[in-house]
Amino acid sequence: MNSYRGVERWSPGPGHGMFEVGRPISGDLAVLWFQALYETPLLFSGMLDEHGRVLDANHTSIEGLGHDRQKIMGTRFWECGWWSPDPTLSESVHGWVEQVLTSGQSLRVTTGFFFGDGREGLVDLALAPLTDRELHDEPTTYIVATGVDMTQYAAPTPGLDA
Repeated sequence: MNSYRGVERWSPGPGHGMFEVGRPISGDLAVLWFQALYETPLLFSGMLDEHGRVLDANHTSIEGLGHDRQKIMGTRFWECGWWSPDPTLSESVHGWVEQVLTSGQSLRVTTGFFFGDGREGLVDLALAPLTDRELHDEPTTYIVATGVDMTQYAAPTPGLDA
């Protein structure tokens, strides 16, 4: 952690090549780094509030999967189109969100999900708690949700052409 404009911020470890070894990058560069990671087409990424509602999610996880941003934003994560076509899956996702919020521990699971057109996929999903103690009177916990599309690596269904 380092102090940037009066607020402690996470500072990545030593860089390789571009950054001086052992020296933290500037706050402005850290913001650019975060933005690049958030917008990468390789990663589904979003943030949930303390009630599990989607506060934001990157293009890859919404439009990239054929979903409607207006239907996702502000909706409880487990009620979104990624999970809602299967009530059992939706219930599992709800349980995972509650587990992370109550335990304060990260969770990682490989599970199914749905594209906007109803096709099924496979995602390596991580839910990580993030507690904000700086900007609120009481500590507020959020969840950072990230995922990697594993659909192409899933075993083909017997009887179907791959």
